[in-house]
Amino acid sequence: MRLEFAEYEIHLSSPLKVSRETHQTHKALFLRLSDGAHEGFGEATEFSVYGARRDSILSSLKKIAPLLSSLDFTSAPQLWQDLSPYLAENPFAQCALDVAAWDLAAKKSNRSLREFLEVPISSPVTTSITCGLSTPDELNKFLDSHFFWPRVKLKLGNEHDAENLAILARRKPGSLADVNGGWSLERAREVLRNLNPNDLALLEQPLPVRAQSETIALKKISPVPLIGDESFRGEADIETCAHTFDGINVKLLKCGGITPCLKIIELARTRRMKVTIGCMPESSLGASVIAHIAPLFDAADFDSPEFLSNDPAEGIVLRNGVASFPNTPGIGISWSVPLNWRQA
Repeated sequence: MRLEFAEYEIHLSSPLKVSRETHQTHKALFLRLSDGAHEGFGEATEFSVYGARRDSILSSLKKIAPLLSSLDFTSAPQLWQDLSPYLAENPFAQCALDVAAWDLAAKKSNRSLREFLEVPISSPVTTSITCGLSTPDELNKFLDSHFFWPRVKLKLGNEHDAENLAILARRKPGSLADVNGGWSLERAREVLRNLNPNDLALLEQPLPVRAQSETIALKKISPVPLIGDESFRGEADIETCAHTFDGINVKLLKCGGITPCLKIIELARTRRMKVTIGCMPESSLGASVIAHIAPLFDAADFDSPEFLSNDPAEGIVLRNGVASFPNTPGIGISWSVPLNWRQA
């Protein structure tokens, strides 16, 4: 197999503010995996919160490129297993390669990724739309402009949290909120005091990762389910999160790709945990992958292409939060800009 890569810089149309940071630009790495007849694509986006730097992602992939050239492709899970000893410490690199392998396998079978994975689809595949840290006026304007979207994911972590949650509950009940670890236990109790169970579907990462005992205390009194995001990276965190939260938020880049993600879903379900999936600042490639497997989760967030000013890929199309899929095998993406592909 032949592995190629292309570097790219992704720009958001405007800065996204969350409790821990504000960001607008991310370095991305795209992969092309070929067996000579078909090719699959993968993506890894640099994200400092998880220590993922593009140069280290690329370095890990260059080290396994000679191994790939001597391997015959049988399946994505087998390839993941074969290369796990070399990529286990770099899940972002692991994910990019795993997604490319699944894309390749689906194309070889002439089926879409969701068909190849036998994902049940009985209703429209939908995503929430993310609203960054806002004032009440900004939130109302955002809700006006996204009136027909099924739900909103509201970022929390400023002095307007309680008022904004009341606005969201009134105008878009059953939506999601994400604090990115920005509250203390005292602040969480204050903000959630007047929240009703039907106001919000779930609340992501209310307290910092280190505040495990405080999160357990909050879980006992919270009117809505608590979901671990920053506290959950991969399979090794399931047991801890099962005690601390009501569910987990999976990111393919955090856990190492589709292959481990499928196992994580199974393990979490046996513990009666809610399982959601989210995106990072990814192109339509990464977002399309999530859309293909979204029906396996209780909630999905793959709205990242809505915020990009220079998306290099074309894949799913979002219309008011409802995904339309290309009628092509694999992930179904094409490139809207020329990329400089180089051999790894």
